[in-house]
Amino acid sequence: MGIHYTVNSFGDAKLRIHSVVFDLDGTLFDTKSGILQCLRAAADRFGVDTSILSDWVIGPPAEESAKRLMPGRSDAVRNEFLAAYRNEYSRNGWLQSTPYPGILSLIHWLRDHRIQIFICTSKRMDLTLKLLRHFQVEENFVAIAADDPSLKSHDKKDLLENLIAEQRIDVSRCVMIGDSTYDVEGAHATGMKVIAALYGYGTREELIGSGPDAMCESPSELRRILDTL
Repeated sequence: MGIHYTVNSFGDAKLRIHSVVFDLDGTLFDTKSGILQCLRAAADRFGVDTSILSDWVIGPPAEESAKRLMPGRSDAVRNEFLAAYRNEYSRNGWLQSTPYPGILSLIHWLRDHRIQIFICTSKRMDLTLKLLRHFQVEENFVAIAADDPSLKSHDKKDLLENLIAEQRIDVSRCVMIGDSTYDVEGAHATGMKVIAALYGYGTREELIGSGPDAMCESPSELRRILDTL
């Protein structure tokens, strides 16, 4: 559970990098508007202070964000809150998402260069697939590792390790692209290089402090960076 398979391997890569693993929120898609709107709706129902809602909620596992939003509540109440948020997001929040400018052409460029591409995200699998299918890009990814209630761990590092093991990814020829310290730290823990997406939701200071191998201001910069790693 937690990994969705789409297509077979593409074959030998023409670049030194053989595989690329993308984060989703803040890296492939700008999902901020829908996420925050649905979180505010759920927060209002549960009497949670919405003034602290900002970009920090996008990226960590939802359970971690719920603990920060509701520090004095029980796990059961937090789970009810998350269920209310996910129900709202599943109905209409995801429709407010858009691919970052240049990201779709980058995906096609990677495919043209026979690079295997994957997704590793803390977003729930059902919501991830809904988004990818809406924009008709699911078939471009070899496999998708996303969060699932059945998983023992919702940590980004563990999701990534499961993907590497299942797909037998050569981490020495793979790079992670993500916008949070969770992406950088998780990928480095597996021995994988990381490109920090500064255009996403993680703060510049935190990303630089986490020690990525490279940084990009926009998806259009990624082609040049990938050719140098």
